[in-house]
Amino acid sequence: MAQKNALRLHYTDKKSGAGLQTLMSDIVPAHELWCIQRYAYEGSAATSGGNTRARTYVEGHGYKHYVSEKDGPSLATLYWDPDSIWLHEGERLAQEWDQAADGNVLDLYVNGYREEV
Repeated sequence: MAQKNALRLHYTDKKSGAGLQTLMSDIVPAHELWCIQRYAYEGSAATSGGNTRARTYVEGHGYKHYVSEKDGPSLATLYWDPDSIWLHEGERLAQEWDQAADGNVLDLYVNGYREEV
């Protein structure tokens, strides 16, 4: 049986320029499998105008594999998805905010475990 090691990660970035803003996790290294048991996210500045949303996706297949969306996210509000997501070698979790304000600080919190494969 593969050994499970705790995975508790926090990513943050202050974004310059309004519009589409993206925050990404680390890429899953070779010979590892990550089970994201819960992730949470927030932005410090409200979105405004047009298509306001926060989407989560898995990157690493040459396209965005979307897994969740929150319409009209509010500032300084923590959102989470309790569904597990498996990330394979070369993949990473990404959070994108559309119509985000200049100076927005994005945070992504990841909890789960990693296994060697």
